[in-house]
Amino acid sequence: MDREKESGMRWVGITVAVLGVGLAIALGSNPQTFVDVPGILFVVFVGLGVILAGHGIGGISSVPLAISGSEEDKAQAQTVLETSIDAFVAVGWLGVLIGGIQMLGGTNDPTTVGAGMATVLLTAFYGYIAAYVVCLPLSKALDS
Repeated sequence: MDREKESGMRWVGITVAVLGVGLAIALGSNPQTFVDVPGILFVVFVGLGVILAGHGIGGISSVPLAISGSEEDKAQAQTVLETSIDAFVAVGWLGVLIGGIQMLGGTNDPTTVGAGMATVLLTAFYGYIAAYVVCLPLSKALDS
C-alpha cells in the first residue's frame, strides 16, 4: 500500500475511533457528563509539563516539523510521541488519585460519592483519549 493510501486509512481509523467514542457517550448518557473542564486542563497541562520536562521545548516542537522533515526529525518526534502516550495515561491516573483523595476526604454525605467518582474517573478517560486517539496514531504515522 502506498504512503498516501496508508495515510488516508489512518485518518479513517482516527475518525472511526472518535465517532465510536462519541456514539458510546451519546447513546449511554448525557454527553455533558463527560465534560469536566478542570479535568481536561489538568491532563493537558500536567501531561505537557511531563513531556516538556523529558524532552524540552525542542523535542515538543519536533513533532509538527517531522511531517516533512528528515529521518532524524521523525525519529525524535516519534520518541516524544511515545513518551506522550505514557505521560498522558499516567497523568490521567494521577488525576484519579488526586480527585479521589479530595472527594473522599471532603465528603460528609455518602450519597454524593457516586457523582464525585464519575468526575474523578474523567481524568483517566481524558488521558487515554490523548494517548491512544491522538498520540499513538501520530507516532505510527511517523513510523512508516
